[in-house]
Amino acid sequence: MRTRTLAGVWIDSSKAVISTLEGDESALTVLESDIEGVERIEGEGRPAGRFGDQFVVNERSKEVHREDAEKDFCIRVADSIKAADQLLIFGPAHMKHKLEATVRGLTPPVPNIRAVEAADSMTDNQVAAYVREFFGRSGMAANS
Repeated sequence: MRTRTLAGVWIDSSKAVISTLEGDESALTVLESDIEGVERIEGEGRPAGRFGDQFVVNERSKEVHREDAEKDFCIRVADSIKAADQLLIFGPAHMKHKLEATVRGLTPPVPNIRAVEAADSMTDNQVAAYVREFFGRSGMAANS
């Protein structure tokens, strides 16, 4: 009989911390995102206009760049946990819902999403402990 793989992902726009449990083994992986908070787009500046100095910002272009970066990050995270049988997704912001949608959009077999929960910022060890507690595996130590 195959051992079930359980995974928990704490995610925000800067990184994802993935804690996996399989039998008596546990692992912790950290994926850094490439999402930039404030992004400067080439050509953005202060051109002289009819009404004096104006700051021209192409907001739509910035939104599209950020959305693309978020989508690419969620795909990378989903690829790293697609072998899991059960999945817990948690984090402080909207990224947890984007990851949920990405996982649900994968071709089967996909992990069974047990919960999507709001959670404050956590250390890597707190993430591992939270995942162990959620899945009822209290006696396991996290390995980096």
